[in-house]
Amino acid sequence: MRAIPWTLFVLLPLLGGCVVFEHNPVDQPKCNPNLAGNWMVVGGDLLEDRNASSIQVDAACTVQWHDLQDGRRVHFKALGFDHHGYHYLTLSSADVLALLRLEQNQSLDTEGGAEAAEGDNSVMLLRYQLQGDEFTGEIINPDAVERLIDKGELKGTKEGSSIVVQESPFRLRRWLTREPGVFGKGREGDPG
Repeated sequence: MRAIPWTLFVLLPLLGGCVVFEHNPVDQPKCNPNLAGNWMVVGGDLLEDRNASSIQVDAACTVQWHDLQDGRRVHFKALGFDHHGYHYLTLSSADVLALLRLEQNQSLDTEGGAEAAEGDNSVMLLRYQLQGDEFTGEIINPDAVERLIDKGELKGTKEGSSIVVQESPFRLRRWLTREPGVFGKGREGDPG
């Protein structure tokens, strides 16, 4: 069994005040075959029963996330890309919505992509590492991105609690190379 630290569950609620990329940084996100396997949540005091969630990733990177206590589940594709030594998942808005519903104990049994608005190519990025059988993930710090937009170093707008970055895929990849430090636990001052 492979391990996902409980801190990933802490990150999920933070996606509500997130950074959305109007364009995917890559034309064709790919499956990382190293994600395939059965995963369990480990560590942390937030989860009373660390075996309450079962996460399976098949060879095509289809994720089946199943809450074993009440039967809620979500399916989505864990596609992404590698860039300058980092691994990234590109989550569609529908995938993120499905994960938020699962985290917020809302009833659902859906495919993440089923709710995507037509023509919506926006994504959210999760940077991750695989070390042996352990997965660790980081989201973008919206405060750092907002400062870069305010300084004119990044094109984007604030829409509600989200920031929408409106750069071309090429400029996004260049930005990811220049600013790897914008990933972390979320907003400054958030627990993590």
